[in-house]
Amino acid sequence: MDLRRHAALLCLFAALPVLQALALEPAQGLDAYFRSSFPDNSDLRQKYFTSLITAPRDTVYAFGEKVLSSAKAGRVLVRGQKRSADFLVEFLNERDSGFDGPRAGSYIIQREPAKGYILQAKILLADDPTCYARLYPQAEATRLDVVMYGAVLKKGIYVPGLIYYVLTKPFSEIVAGSKGAFDWGTALAPGAGGEAEASPADRDRAQDLSLRLAQAPSLEAFLAGPAGRGSVELAGPFAAQGLADDRDPRASRLPYGEFPRYEPGKGVPAQALRAVLYLDSLASPGSVYAVSGDGLRFVATPSPGLAGPSSFDFLSAGRDLSWTEIAAQAGKFRILRLSEEE
Repeated sequence: MDLRRHAALLCLFAALPVLQALALEPAQGLDAYFRSSFPDNSDLRQKYFTSLITAPRDTVYAFGEKVLSSAKAGRVLVRGQKRSADFLVEFLNERDSGFDGPRAGSYIIQREPAKGYILQAKILLADDPTCYARLYPQAEATRLDVVMYGAVLKKGIYVPGLIYYVLTKPFSEIVAGSKGAFDWGTALAPGAGGEAEASPADRDRAQDLSLRLAQAPSLEAFLAGPAGRGSVELAGPFAAQGLADDRDPRASRLPYGEFPRYEPGKGVPAQALRAVLYLDSLASPGSVYAVSGDGLRFVATPSPGLAGPSSFDFLSAGRDLSWTEIAAQAGKFRILRLSEEE
């Protein structure tokens, strides 16, 4: 072997660990998000497995609540909650505002009071109580449902192992093990790969559209103008297996209802509005929507975060409109996807 060839082989062997690391390095996307960025409190769930997750009811009640530190999730409120028909074990991740709202990565475990059996658990996928994975036992295994903005995307995904042990695993392992049954990348695609926030120009356009929409004598008058050209009213059926009833956002035991039909010219009820916007945005990412209900017209735009699923911004006459204001409205909402060009 000549010296040049020998030197080339030495360089190759020296570089091999680097090449292997590059080959194994995950793409910046959903996998990397769940492994690295998702605020997973699995270290605390493992630590309190016997003293909370599987502990007798009275032990859980006596635990009270504690704010603890998790390596990936930061400050976590850990507590047992007594209720009339069941009790909860909660691992609630902190938000910027404290523990007064939902935070991605939080676990809410519902247990039966007589024997302490685990009935189900919710894992929040976003800072929104209507975006979650629901785990529930089935014989010697566990099943998983995926719900986004109330839309049931997939039911009954098989997860090996008793739910007690599944609850101690990092959520990234559950995602990785269920890829064959569910396309997590499609479901969480908006904003899932480090997508940037909406640009100032996009925000300005949305504000302008919301002013025109609010000032128009009617929705038809708005659609007849330049801003409404090329708009398309949404139509069903939508790619959802049902609509979740989450009147108890912590751990609802209510079954899923039928996903409401979109009636042309009438639309859908408020409780399905965000689900419909979300489902359409999967097929038409970045779309802007004109929404019209009884006495309320506004523009909806996706608001992607640095990772994880999108939420939506709602603008009415140039001002931000809260989801609480919209959800309080009776009647139905028509939804139109607006053209990018005016």
